[in-house]
Amino acid sequence: MVTVWRSLVLVLFLLVFPRSVASAQGVTDAEIAEARALFMAGQAAVESGRWSDAVDSFSRAYDLSGVAAALYNLGFAYRALCFQGDRYAAGKNCSALHG
Repeated sequence: MVTVWRSLVLVLFLLVFPRSVASAQGVTDAEIAEARALFMAGQAAVESGRWSDAVDSFSRAYDLSGVAAALYNLGFAYRALCFQGDRYAAGKNCSALHG
């Protein structure tokens, strides 16, 4: 079920960020391609439990594209790091996630 959800988010990322919006934001085709590749790398990292790698990929994808799906997945990866107890990798914001 989780894999299906993540696949849906990937599809939304690829569909919601049309080239016309990218052009309006000053994002080049090369940056769009790089953001998509980074997003997919983040997905692969999530599926293999490499949360720090996922954070890096989703963060860079969001920086390039500004697409909400990348930001959502970035938050998801940070949350997973916190629940694994890796507060150093996740930063000092884990207490807000633990309630």
